[in-house]
Amino acid sequence: MTGVAPLPAVGARIPPLHREVLRQARGACLRSAVGRSARLSRPLQEPVTGGAIRPGSLSMSPNDDPIIIVPYDPRWPEEFRAIGTALRLELGKVATRIDHVGSTAVPGLAAKDVIDIQISVAQRTAEGGIRGPLETLGYVFYPANPDRTQLFFREPEGRRRTHVHVRAQGSFDEQLNLLFRDFLRAEPAVAQLYASEKRTLAERFRNDREGYVAAKEPMLWSLLVRAHSWSQKVGWSPPSSDA
Repeated sequence: MTGVAPLPAVGARIPPLHREVLRQARGACLRSAVGRSARLSRPLQEPVTGGAIRPGSLSMSPNDDPIIIVPYDPRWPEEFRAIGTALRLELGKVATRIDHVGSTAVPGLAAKDVIDIQISVAQRTAEGGIRGPLETLGYVFYPANPDRTQLFFREPEGRRRTHVHVRAQGSFDEQLNLLFRDFLRAEPAVAQLYASEKRTLAERFRNDREGYVAAKEPMLWSLLVRAHSWSQKVGWSPPSSDA
C-alpha cells in the first residue's frame, strides 16, 4: 500500500511516555473500535438480567470465544440500524447518542462478527435510568465488567452477537471510539493495513486472547497517534448520532 506507513512489528516496545495514554485509550478504542472484547483481562462473571438465565443460554465469558476475523459483511450497517432504532424507541432522550462503533462500523474492514453499539448518556453513573430500559429489551447486564468507564450489556437471548457500551457523553473513551471509527472510515488504506495485521494476529493467537491483546498494543498505539494527527488536520468533531 503505497504511501501508507507500516505498522509496528508484533512485539515491538511501546515508548514509556506513551504507556499512560495507551492505558486510557484501551478503555475504549482497544475494546470497541478495535474489537470490543480484546481489552478484557479476566472473564465477566455473573451476568444480571431481569430474570433467570437458563444454563447454556449465552456465553458467561466473552473471553472463551476463539478470535475469528471475517470479511466485511455489508449487512452489518443494516443490522445496526434495526437494533439502533429499537434502542432509540425504548431509551428516548435518556440516550444522548446511539452509535455504531468498532470494526463492523467501518465499510470494507474485516472484523469479528460482533455489532458494537455505544450509547452515550449525560451521567454514566445513573445506572437506573439506562439499565431498566435495556433489560426491558432483553439485554444482559454484566456488573463485573472490569472496565469502569462503561456499563456493559450483551444481546438478548437468541439474538445476533451484540455488545452495548454505555458511556458518559464527552468522556475520553466515548470520544475515542467515535474518533477512531471516523479515522478508519476516512483512511481506507490504513483500515486495510489494520485488517491485514488483525488477520495475522488472529491466526497466531486464535485461542489466546491475552496474547492477542498484548501483540496488538504497538499497532494500536501507532493507529491512535495517526488518528489524533488526522483529527487535528481535519478539525474533527463527533458527527450526528447514528440513531
